[in-house]
Amino acid sequence: MKYYLKKYWAPNLAAVVLALIVCALQTGNNLLMMQTFQSIIELDLRGFCFWSLMLTGSWFVLMWINGLQEFCQGRAIRLMNNSLRRDMTATLLAKSHVEFHGKDTGNTCPGSPMT
Repeated sequence: MKYYLKKYWAPNLAAVVLALIVCALQTGNNLLMMQTFQSIIELDLRGFCFWSLMLTGSWFVLMWINGLQEFCQGRAIRLMNNSLRRDMTATLLAKSHVEFHGKDTGNTCPGSPMT
């Protein structure tokens, strides 16, 4: 697995950086929500409207970045899965008929309780 993480470091790094940004935006949204409720407690209508608009805008940004992060994460997973499948296929195709049929998936290891 370490091989594929190193091979596809850029898509994985993009997904991790975007995940950190999403976490920071969620924290910021919670702080904005706190300010919104504080203005409700203080009966400040102007402050409530301001913080509500800020919170709404922040949620739109958060949802957009979250979608981008999920796209990047899915792309990184797809790239690594396809590379793994290509490598497994190349390994299997490189084996001779005798090597391929040398072991059966139903064979148990010597010394196992099933022998």
